[in-house]
Amino acid sequence: MAALVVALLVLPAATALAIPGARHAILDALGLRHVTVERRAVPPPAATDPRLGARTTLAGAARAAGFTPLVPAALGPPQRVHERDDIITLVYARSPAHPRGLLLAQAEGRLPQRDVLRKVISVDDRAVRTTVGGAPALFLAAGHAYGWADATGPLVRSGPALVWERGDRVLRLEGEPSLRAARAIAGSAR
Repeated sequence: MAALVVALLVLPAATALAIPGARHAILDALGLRHVTVERRAVPPPAATDPRLGARTTLAGAARAAGFTPLVPAALGPPQRVHERDDIITLVYARSPAHPRGLLLAQAEGRLPQRDVLRKVISVDDRAVRTTVGGAPALFLAAGHAYGWADATGPLVRSGPALVWERGDRVLRLEGEPSLRAARAIAGSAR
């Protein structure tokens, strides 16, 4: 009897997820439409090179990727700009507060390629739901692995990261260990 009750409760949700319009409404209600987070008992093997792509300028990256990158006013102009497979990455210099530097990567979330960014975390890691500019965001304070859907190659190791969306754009700020500071940087992106 208990199994029947569980099936009756789960079936409507599963049916709704199978219908594209309802699925998007449910994913929107949960938060990030173009990001998936997978928990694993054992962290997957991951490369340490983030494969940023060719070095370019902000204007060159915009032409190549087809969108103008957002730049955080809190950080100012990036030290370097890279573009690969329509993913633009702004690189900020190392500092005492950020010994490995900061990366702000961004890509357009194009349907039907719904999952643009994939995060893989340990079952013990904590993923903190937060907001950036009133929109849902996710903060991962521990190291984890990630991969962009359009990029080839293995998953890549990441430090602390804040992920959020603005419209159909997925943004990923890596290297800021403080949630408060990461949100302030993200909120200043224009």
